[in-house]
Amino acid sequence: MSEKAVLPWETLMGTVNRWRSDRVSFTRELAAVRKGATATTEHYAYPYILPYTQGLRKDQQTALLRLVAMLAEYPDIPVYKSSGQNGVRPTFGRWCYQLTCALAGKKGGDQPRPGDSGDLVGQRLAYLHTQTLEEAMQSIRRLLSLANSSKNAPALDIYGLARLALYWGNGLSPQSQETRQQILRDYYSAFIYRANDDASTTDPKED
Repeated sequence: MSEKAVLPWETLMGTVNRWRSDRVSFTRELAAVRKGATATTEHYAYPYILPYTQGLRKDQQTALLRLVAMLAEYPDIPVYKSSGQNGVRPTFGRWCYQLTCALAGKKGGDQPRPGDSGDLVGQRLAYLHTQTLEEAMQSIRRLLSLANSSKNAPALDIYGLARLALYWGNGLSPQSQETRQQILRDYYSAFIYRANDDASTTDPKED
């Protein structure tokens, strides 16, 4: 059976990760792609990004420009590697849950409660699915900034995040809606129900 062909944007992610891992040798490249963060300066990043965007729409090119810019901005956030990590890739929603735990200083079963007033991650995710591509990229950038400030930032699957950005869409098509909603689904389904989380202890049999 032949191996699945590597898509150009997947090659780009691997290249960017190499630049991040050896930032001293790739200072010029990282400086250029960081300018892909905004429409006014993104042209500096074109030589490093656009050759990897064959077959992509303009909005998908923009998604990669914005995404690579933020990855270059926060090179200390670890990248998920399948080897040695049980082979289970964290979706972006699950990564956000791991970030919530890291910011709260929680591990294992001692997890934060969903909807806590101090859950900055949950607050930023609440309306993410309603945002345009540019707005969503800014929201994700803020989440990466939170991770960058954490001493135990979870490993980020940059390939999964790139796929999320590429298929963000307009929020109208079923595929776009599913892509967007899946973030919140994965985030909240990562929390484990605990009986003492309920404000009411009424036995439903007593109703």
